[in-house]
Amino acid sequence: MTPEYYLNSLISAFPDAVSETSSFRGECSVTVKNSSYYAVAVFLKEKMNFDTLSDITAADYFPREPRFVLSAQLFSSAAASRLRLKCVLADGAAAVSLKQLWSGAGWLEREVYDMFGIDFGDGPRRLFMPHDFAGFPLRKDFKKSGTGSGEEK
Repeated sequence: MTPEYYLNSLISAFPDAVSETSSFRGECSVTVKNSSYYAVAVFLKEKMNFDTLSDITAADYFPREPRFVLSAQLFSSAAASRLRLKCVLADGAAAVSLKQLWSGAGWLEREVYDMFGIDFGDGPRRLFMPHDFAGFPLRKDFKKSGTGSGEEK
């Protein structure tokens, strides 16, 4: 199936949720409202056969508001297709966890929390940084002091 097929299917199923789509050289991306992120993920898994979650990450666009873009990389083994599902989050907004759909999402979400401070509703759980570390190293406003103190400014 073509990337346009997936994008058109999503726009038809979620006309109020989809805010942006793009397709380039067979790779497609769809940006949805945070409130529809989980429902779209369910649709992609159950109706469009995206059976594999290969990654979840984020990008910080500080000082823009909303500042974060959460991105889930999906793969359909039946169609050998990839799709990037994105949602935009304000600082302090919680994201919906995808653990109920793809069991491996928990580890990826912990990394996103650890590096960006995006909460997935199960509370702060550090993966890479010490539990008492202050701040989130991949935020654009994180002060790199060189002392290892982890101060955020």
